Amino acid sequence: MKSKYQLPRAVRMQVIWLVRDYERMKLEYDNAIWTGCGPMDGLPRGNRIGNPTERDALKRIDLSKRIEAIEQALNTVPEEYRKGVWDNLVDRAKYPIDAGSATYARHKGKFLYRIAKNLYFI
Repeated sequence: MKSKYQLPRAVRMQVIWLVRDYERMKLEYDNAIWTGCGPMDGLPRGNRIGNPTERDALKRIDLSKRIEAIEQALNTVPEEYRKGVWDNLVDRAKYPIDAGSATYARHKGKFLYRIAKNLYFI
């Protein structure tokens, strides 16, 4: 029987890798305000994007959307299962023994589905 939370394989893998990349995205988002533009080449018609501030702002907005989608979905997972679901996805750890693996798998599937939904992947 197919679950309503089942994702196409390509979407599922994208979402899993987004979750695994969460810490890097968070760090990059927090440090984005401190990065400056690249070195000037001194030429009026250089090959760089014309507005580095706009480019950085758009990148920060994209990171913010991804981070927020993950955090919103994580908040829907019952608190007692969050760490087990998160550790299984990020560190590929086994589920804790405080509940059945089917329970954790169900919450993991819903978590991934909600991220995909929040990011309009589905």
